[in-house]
Amino acid sequence: VPRTSVRLHRRLLKAVTAAPLASLVSTDTGVMLNRFSQDMSLIDMRLPGAMIQTLDGFLDAIAEVVLIAQSSPWTALTFPPIMFIVYILQKFYLHTSRQIRHLDLEAKSPLFSSFLETCDGIATIRGFGWQENFRQLNMHLTDESQKPFYLMYSIQCWLTLVLNLIVMGIVVVLVVLAIEMRSTSGGALGVALNNVSAISATLAYVIEAWTSLETSIGALARLKSFESETPSEHLPQECYNPTSAWPSEGRIKFVDLALSYR
Repeated sequence: VPRTSVRLHRRLLKAVTAAPLASLVSTDTGVMLNRFSQDMSLIDMRLPGAMIQTLDGFLDAIAEVVLIAQSSPWTALTFPPIMFIVYILQKFYLHTSRQIRHLDLEAKSPLFSSFLETCDGIATIRGFGWQENFRQLNMHLTDESQKPFYLMYSIQCWLTLVLNLIVMGIVVVLVVLAIEMRSTSGGALGVALNNVSAISATLAYVIEAWTSLETSIGALARLKSFESETPSEHLPQECYNPTSAWPSEGRIKFVDLALSYR
């Protein structure tokens, strides 16, 4: 993991330092800073843990399902439709969470740009007495950057509610089968109920870990696209090495020059 992080950071830094001036001017500073801060943090700190958590939660869910099926075999008949519901649920939640995470990253770029511009122009801001205007602008950008976070918290609460309703349905089926079929022992019923009560948290853990893994992989994809889409000044035809006497003279000549603001 450390070797991969260093290699990715070196490739990102190489893409920025080799970019022409026109590309650096046209790219928002906050977006570029976001690549080095938010995206690299997701790759360095969240991606390895998300991989381990996804595998751990998946194995825990399999173990709990096996114990429930062994304690109450008839309950296992409800697992295929429940797995289908969970698959549709995680697919919907994954798409929504991925977009919210993307909005979260994009919403922080103007805030970073405002910080940098304020630090660079602090003398001018104080000279013209614009402190209150920039404070209001900073508070507005801070509020905007927090909106995706609250939306993410809301959909996580929704996910927990839906998973608890699914588990409630399993408990109802399990208790009905235990009442109708007297062959189920009390110990087996206790084991099944204990695992049913725990599987809700396990499923939520698996879905959130999988979503975190997908988000981190999305950050890796953004870094790759940034590296491939950023032009480089080191072109193949630029292989001429000037002599030690260069430049012998200097002259600037403008012929049919056209300028435009980008």
